[in-house]
Amino acid sequence: LFISYSRKDRGRSERLYDALASEEDLRVFRDTDDILPTEEWKPRLEKLIRESDTIVFALSPASAASEVCAWELELAASLNKRIIPIVVENVDGAVPEAVSKLNYIFLTEADDFGRGLTKIQDAISLDIDWVREHTRLGELADRWEKAVRLGAQPLRGKELETAERWLVEQPKNAPQPTELQRRYILESRKAATRRARITVMGSIAAMLIVGVLGVFAWVQRNVAVDQKEAAQKNESIALIEKAQRAFEVGDYATAMQHSYAALPHDDGLSDRPVLDIAEKLLREAFARN
Repeated sequence: LFISYSRKDRGRSERLYDALASEEDLRVFRDTDDILPTEEWKPRLEKLIRESDTIVFALSPASAASEVCAWELELAASLNKRIIPIVVENVDGAVPEAVSKLNYIFLTEADDFGRGLTKIQDAISLDIDWVREHTRLGELADRWEKAVRLGAQPLRGKELETAERWLVEQPKNAPQPTELQRRYILESRKAATRRARITVMGSIAAMLIVGVLGVFAWVQRNVAVDQKEAAQKNESIALIEKAQRAFEVGDYATAMQHSYAALPHDDGLSDRPVLDIAEKLLREAFARN
C-alpha cells in the first residue's frame, strides 16, 4: 500500500498511516519513511508505487493542488493501480481527474474514524489475490519491455498458463490489465507457439530420416505406410498451425475444432509430438471456451 498525501496534511494522515501500518499482513509505503535523505525522490517514489498493490490518496485542498501528488496519481493511473481516495479535508474546488470518478471514503475530523478505517480495509482486501498478481505481472512486463532487445525471456510453461488464466478471470471491480501486461502475455504465447512448432518439425524430420533408412530393408512393405504417415503428419501440422492462430486471436471454438481434428485417430499411426501438442491445444482452448 502506498499513501499519497500533501505534506501540509501530514498530521491528518499520520493517524491513518499508524492504523494501517499496524496490520501484520500489510506493508505501507510513504515518502516520509521510505526515501533516504540523500536518495533521489522521484525514482524512489516511482519504484514504491510500482511495487504497491493499492494507492491510498489523502484528498484535501492541499493535495488537490499539489504537483507531486498529481504526478503520483498520474503514474498510478497509467499503471492501472487500484486507487482509494480518502477525504481528510473537504474540497470545494476541482479534484484530480484520476480520483474524481471514484467513490470517496470520508475520514475528516467530523467523521467516525473506526467506521472509515473499516471501509478502507474492506476496499484494500477486495480481490486482493488478483490485484497482487496484477502488481507482479506489471513489474515482470516492465522489466521485459526494457530488456527485450537483449533477448529477455517471456513467460513460459505453467507461469504463462497462470498469467493467461489471470487475464481471463479478471474480477468485475478489479483494475484493468495494462496494455503492456496484455502484450507481454500475448508475446509469451507466440514464443511458446514457435517453440512448439520447432519441436514438432524436428520430431517429424527425425521420423522421416528413420523412415528413409528403413526403406532399404522394407521397401515394398513400408512405402505405403510411410506415405500414409507423412500425409497424416502434414495434415496434423497444418491443423495445429490453424489452431494456434485461432488460439492467439481468442477464437477458442475454432482452436478446439482444429486441435481435435489434428489428433491422430489411427492408433497404428499416432505420432507422439503431434499428439501431445494437439492434446495440449485442445485442453487450453476448451478451458477458455
